[in-house]
Amino acid sequence: MYLSIYIFTITSSLCILFGANYLFRKEGTIINRILAISFLCIGYIIIASYFIRPENIIQYPHFYRTVAPVFYLLPVFSYLFVWYVLHPNTSFRKYHLFLTAPFFFQILENLKFYLSSEAVKVEEVKRMLEVKDYFFYSPDFLWFHPMIHTYLKIGLYGLFLGIMMWDYIAFKTVKGGRAIALHRSFDFWIRGLFAFRLFTFIYMVQNFVLKDGAIVQLGNPDYFLIAEFLFQVAYISLNPKFLDTAILRGYLLGEINEKYFSENDLIKEKEEIDYLMNIANKIDNYFIETEVFLNTQLSVELLGSLTGIPHRKISLAIKLKFNLSFREYLNNYRIEYLENHLINQETLSKLSFEVIAESAGFGTRQSFYSAFKKYRGSTPKEYFKAL
Repeated sequence: MYLSIYIFTITSSLCILFGANYLFRKEGTIINRILAISFLCIGYIIIASYFIRPENIIQYPHFYRTVAPVFYLLPVFSYLFVWYVLHPNTSFRKYHLFLTAPFFFQILENLKFYLSSEAVKVEEVKRMLEVKDYFFYSPDFLWFHPMIHTYLKIGLYGLFLGIMMWDYIAFKTVKGGRAIALHRSFDFWIRGLFAFRLFTFIYMVQNFVLKDGAIVQLGNPDYFLIAEFLFQVAYISLNPKFLDTAILRGYLLGEINEKYFSENDLIKEKEEIDYLMNIANKIDNYFIETEVFLNTQLSVELLGSLTGIPHRKISLAIKLKFNLSFREYLNNYRIEYLENHLINQETLSKLSFEVIAESAGFGTRQSFYSAFKKYRGSTPKEYFKAL
């Protein structure tokens, strides 16, 4: 039981985080927005399904009957996602909004219950628990028996699944399968979505048409929704290019050749390397010109603020060019400065190594000694005595 709660908690959190990310990103496309709303819907279904379990629903009656309308949206957004993937150069068609009408209709039907007091909701929940039927029909609050909505949702699920598969087959037929063959993982993505939707459809038919799936023991969210979400996230994480409309359009229209993806990755990699090498040169010049390394409080974050360069890029650039961490690079400069400017017979006779080290930018005796021994292979005293 606890394992399932952890799984649903983690999955619902991921759904909401990914959904919010795709919904509000500035460079978002229609595909991003549809994917975002789908993730948010799945996230809510998973969360609400926990609170409408028999052991929780009396305490949280406000969640009762809130999941049912959302199921009207899932087949719609699944269909729209595939449609806009196959038509990446198309602007949003406003008439597609009419496909969400059943969702708003059921919201309107349940509005009286939603606006009722908590005590009224608890009484309604108790009546449902007495008959042990999640699809308990109450003429006081509902216009139609919930099973009518269930059959309609299953029908829409099957209808949209059929349309999606028809569109995809038609697209491949028109394109001769050539574009899809350019990148097999794309074909795997679409086929994977069809497979999850088909299994979900079969699951619903088996549980709500062939069997009585309305008994209260069915309090868990649909595992197929969780599996589909994880599949989507895994695929997009590995192939983020397909959320870029320009790339998707060129790919589907056959404008991108078979070697594009590997070549494009190499180009981007080279551009990134050149960019980081340029940063490394700028930082090196900045160190020489300003001697900022003498600041005992210097960190990569502070250096980023001083130079206007993202501190993560600074670390990557130094690692790329010098094969050193930022701290190692910084200590190298300090030791070289100490050897070239501070160490002589006069300073050695008047000042301790700790004072000299602080003048070179080392904040503590320990950091100075460990850095010196690492780069020179001996303690400062042994090293300078041998000179």
